[in-house]
Amino acid sequence: MTQATLQCNIGKAGRTVSDAGHIYRESREKRRPLFGTGRLAWHCRAFCCHFPLPGGEPPLFRAVHSAGLPARRFLFRPFRLCHRPCLLQPTARQRRVRHVRDPALWSIWPMHMVVLAAFIVAETAIFIAQSHIGGALPRPPFSADRTLAAIPANLLLLNGTGIYEHSTWNGPSWSVSAELWINVLFGLCAITAGRRHMALAMAMLAAGSAIILILFCPTYLDTDGAYALFRCGYGFFIGYFVWRAVQARKGSTPRPVLDSLIEIALVISAVTFISYAQVGPWQMPIPLFFAIFVYLFARQAGLVSRLLESRPIQKLGHLSYAIYIIHFFFAFALNNVIRVGGKIAHVPSVLPGTQLALVGNAYVMDGITIAYLAIVITTAHFANRWIETPAMLWFNRQSVWLAEKRQGLPPASAS
Repeated sequence: MTQATLQCNIGKAGRTVSDAGHIYRESREKRRPLFGTGRLAWHCRAFCCHFPLPGGEPPLFRAVHSAGLPARRFLFRPFRLCHRPCLLQPTARQRRVRHVRDPALWSIWPMHMVVLAAFIVAETAIFIAQSHIGGALPRPPFSADRTLAAIPANLLLLNGTGIYEHSTWNGPSWSVSAELWINVLFGLCAITAGRRHMALAMAMLAAGSAIILILFCPTYLDTDGAYALFRCGYGFFIGYFVWRAVQARKGSTPRPVLDSLIEIALVISAVTFISYAQVGPWQMPIPLFFAIFVYLFARQAGLVSRLLESRPIQKLGHLSYAIYIIHFFFAFALNNVIRVGGKIAHVPSVLPGTQLALVGNAYVMDGITIAYLAIVITTAHFANRWIETPAMLWFNRQSVWLAEKRQGLPPASAS
């Protein structure tokens, strides 16, 4: 490929990406609360891994963890990649440059690093304390899925690329890792395939990912290790066609009553579908189902959409990534505290036949669950304010500076 051809393809890919900017700007904050609310349900399920709810784990939580909401997360990512958003309105300096990288990508790594550091500090504290409470520890420090050897891969966000059978250290970070490298693959396709052949490339990658999961992954979409990249890619590349469909529908007339009925029916069908989608071949249509879900909800003209515009749900959506990346640490900490405390006090603290922490009766566990959610959401608020948002702004400023330098524009102080 000649340099001129490569530059032409880059330009075409840039136009493809820029065309979707208005779609993303108009609906980004309205779609995030929908998935932020669902993500909170996912966290409740994750909490059940450590603290069982009375009556056992609901089928919906199990299905959501294994395929439902992570599949939605990957499917939605092309909407974000199709526009390079700024947290603030573009300044005169930003408008002078033609390409500014998506700062949302740069919020992933700092938050991931902070939570990984918290896990390492916690394991170090367990290592120091083992001489005093060694017999009470659920497992030795720096063992199982939190070994010293796995730290470098987690630092480089390689932990979701298939080098491990299961997730390591911060469990949810496998999806962040897989999504990052699928983003890189998407960018390479945009550069090499260009606008003309992009749809064919995305269709081949989506189909290839699905075939590999069906033929080689015994748990299909319920994988967070060896086949994580294919799980991510399957939903992600389907999401590209959802974005194309939403773009083609631009300008259609809203129908509030019909759209409200459609949205309510979608919510009911989503809950029903993933409640009965057990691990197996029937999981494979889930990304296709969510493709319809996202496409129809993108109109934002129904009753459910208006409900999601309320301030509390908007806030929840704004904090969704911070909640996602930190919740597992608090579940890990509470699980260890309850189990160690139970052994020291000679009080039963484990559900018989499992490794699940259990204390008191159903009402006590309900109280612990509410406290857990409150701690996670509060911590996510401050993490977003002090880590995620400053990181996005800082990296955005660096992107602007680099773009200006490459384009030969004068510094902002000279303008």
